[in-house]
Amino acid sequence: MKCGANVQNQAPFPHRLVRATTDQGLLDSEYAGTQCTSMAATALMLSRLKELNRWISRDLNDWLILGDKYHCILREKLVVSVASDLRVGADELPDILPFLVGNKCFLAHKESEVSGNLCGAFFKDLEDATSSTFKPMEFPALGDYLPRVLSEDGPTSIILTIMGYSVALKKENKVIYLLDSHSRDDRGQPAPSGEGAAVLIEFQSVEEVTNYIIDTYKCLTDGAQYTAVRFSFDESDLATIQTVAGAINENFNIETITGLIITCTTSSGDKVPVPVIYDAYADQEDKDKQIMIWVDEKSDISTITGVPVEHIKGRRVRIFAPSKNAMQSGTHGTKGWRMQFDTRERWENPLMGWTSTADPLSNATVDFHTKEAAMSFCEKNGWEYSVEERKDIALKPKSYGANFSWDKRTRTSTK
Repeated sequence: MKCGANVQNQAPFPHRLVRATTDQGLLDSEYAGTQCTSMAATALMLSRLKELNRWISRDLNDWLILGDKYHCILREKLVVSVASDLRVGADELPDILPFLVGNKCFLAHKESEVSGNLCGAFFKDLEDATSSTFKPMEFPALGDYLPRVLSEDGPTSIILTIMGYSVALKKENKVIYLLDSHSRDDRGQPAPSGEGAAVLIEFQSVEEVTNYIIDTYKCLTDGAQYTAVRFSFDESDLATIQTVAGAINENFNIETITGLIITCTTSSGDKVPVPVIYDAYADQEDKDKQIMIWVDEKSDISTITGVPVEHIKGRRVRIFAPSKNAMQSGTHGTKGWRMQFDTRERWENPLMGWTSTADPLSNATVDFHTKEAAMSFCEKNGWEYSVEERKDIALKPKSYGANFSWDKRTRTSTK
């Protein structure tokens, strides 16, 4: 297979592309620009918490921050790599990789590791450990490897590294997603740092993602090589996570779990917070339960709003549902709720005869989506209020043609 064969001059536009607001190289981190392998591993783990078809730009931003923190753990706490370039290679990842995700624990198992050229398969004689003889081993081209593994049934998680650039590949429900933390433009092509952003790209077929990767990275060198590491994820428990982490680095010890922060203690006694990722990807109801503290006492912000006391004490607010405009048949603006202040003293302007008032709140109205939101707003500001319930009118269907229907009830005699 020649490099560029069956590849169009321009990468096909993907079905869906989501961009972050930055890329890994612009993060405020000492490892900025070197975390792509850790980013890819974090992306695969996060996909266990929230399906990739639901990810938006905010999720990508959270992924970059959390991926950078996990890179720090891999380098400094688990010490899976001591390379001077500050990177963590996909081949350096341990066979079992622990993840702490809020109140959940995961283990990422390395299933297989394959290397080869981006374009063109080749054979190399390698020593067989069992027979001490050299046997030819095939290193498949990327265009041969990806269709084989991505065509299998079930989900597939892969960290793909091409000449030092790592991306995550995840197949969910026959759709293939690529997550790239490097700077990419709005078509997923390389862009200078600061002009692009990290991206999530959705592909509908194996051929589409294969062509995209080859077309994007073939410009690096004619002999560009890749390494593909395939993972599977299993839920675990804290004790197992401690055992696995301790096997990687005996100085790593999980001491306590407090709220959303997992604290680890090193051999020197330093307490290190481990990033917890579950809160950013939980459903809104679960997130509220985690980060909100509910109290029975009603909040009162009237003392810090700066509103004069005479416009707080003794003011009464009417909460009601706006009525439909009598001059029009549309119902726009009648679905919500509105609050309106009571009317204070008014007088006639002696110059023009206009009605004047010294009350700054006399013409103020505030709209709300729900009645409860309006009531809560009044309680926080210390205003007394009354609620006028919505009066729903049942509309009778009418038809002009009914005037001429041959019916005893509606027919009117002309005699």
